[in-house]
Amino acid sequence: MDQKCNIATRELDELREKLQRDQEEAQINYDNLRAVVQEADQRLAELKKTTYEFDRDVLRGSVNPRTKRIMGEKVVKYFEDRVKSRDSLAEKLRSKNSSLKVKRRKLQIQLKQKDDAGEVRNEVDFKQLQIENQQLNERCEEKNHELLRLKVRAAKALQILNTYKKKLQALSVESRAAEQEIEQRRELLARVDAETTTVTEEKEKAEAINTTSRQKLEDYKVPDVMEYVEERVSLYELTKAVRTWERKVEISEMALRTYRQTWKRLCTQHQQQSHHRTGLRAPHTLTTSPIGLPHHTTTLY
Repeated sequence: MDQKCNIATRELDELREKLQRDQEEAQINYDNLRAVVQEADQRLAELKKTTYEFDRDVLRGSVNPRTKRIMGEKVVKYFEDRVKSRDSLAEKLRSKNSSLKVKRRKLQIQLKQKDDAGEVRNEVDFKQLQIENQQLNERCEEKNHELLRLKVRAAKALQILNTYKKKLQALSVESRAAEQEIEQRRELLARVDAETTTVTEEKEKAEAINTTSRQKLEDYKVPDVMEYVEERVSLYELTKAVRTWERKVEISEMALRTYRQTWKRLCTQHQQQSHHRTGLRAPHTLTTSPIGLPHHTTTLY
């Protein structure tokens, strides 16, 4: 009977120990899950805050009013500040983790010193030390996990920063190309404006000349056909009369030359005869014409 009672008592103790272990494991799992939920809530809040700050400082606050594009320098500065803040937080957690490790080491040393000194510790003190040790271990583990998460997030942020840097370089190249194209188009537009002004002036001059020519053409009157025929007949008659008078003048000039030669010959003969005469006779008077020739009646045709 005593043996059965001892077996039952031992099984009951084992069940109690197992139940205690299960409760402790359940409590640990509960604490871990609660920590995970808290971390998720915290990360969600941080993500919302980061999204709001990114929208405020980059998407809306970094827009160039002239080009309407996001300025790459501010984007790079934003991510650099984020990386610096993460690095600073990681350094703080690393320092805190180191201090906790030092504290844990001190407690372990104190516990070992007590064991070496043979001090008698009751069960309550031992459980209290175990609880504190477990809490410190959990806190160290939690900080290690948090530090690891921060490192991962910092690596992701650095990767995103590098991606944005590459995009910024590509956008900078595109921006410079766009500025060059804009400058070329401005120069082309200036040349087109100058050519347009020149063409407009030439057009105005041509229109003025065209208007004057049209006015002259409208004012010009073509003579009547009969008037033209009469003028041609008059011209023909005048030309014919001129030719007739030219022939008459030629005949008159020939007659004049003949008369002058005859007159010279008569004058010479008269002078020769005057030397042989005695002078008893009265001098002979030769009747002359108004032009100095012997009087003859000549009809010109």
